[in-house]
Amino acid sequence: RIRHLTTVAIAVAVGSLGRPASSQCTICGNGEEVSLPDNILCVPGFPPLSCQTVDTTLAFIIPNETSSDCSTVQSLGSLCGCPARENACKLCSNGATASRPDNDLPFLSDLFLGYTPTCQILESYLASKSDDDSLCFVSQRFISEYCGCGGMERDPNVFETPCNLCGGPNAPASNP
Repeated sequence: RIRHLTTVAIAVAVGSLGRPASSQCTICGNGEEVSLPDNILCVPGFPPLSCQTVDTTLAFIIPNETSSDCSTVQSLGSLCGCPARENACKLCSNGATASRPDNDLPFLSDLFLGYTPTCQILESYLASKSDDDSLCFVSQRFISEYCGCGGMERDPNVFETPCNLCGGPNAPASNP
């Protein structure tokens, strides 16, 4: 479905399509306007397209705003200036923006339908998630530093205490 975006984008360029109805899928959703229409979305596997082109054509590719496909595309809305959800997850828990947005995250390709996301795409995706979402927690703990969220303070009680299967760091192993 989304792969047809290029064809629809060409149709928009020649002016053959109009603005979608409010119940159709748009990148921001809820009738919000794209505030960064000239930003270029560079999503792996797709040609670079402006946010305005994606917003205008999305309704013709994904006609229902309540579909899961629409939600997936809307999860990248912050790249187009769409407002983040209330209590949105931030990849950098200190609120900063990742300083290495182009770093690839191949280990997350299953989450992104087989495409390798970058830190920037993950950061935008997380903005569609709540700050108490498990993916938010995992991303902040294990991915944020790689994406350039330096200076992150870690909770010393999380993942820092060794797991002692034998009852202590120097206890001999026993066969129960």
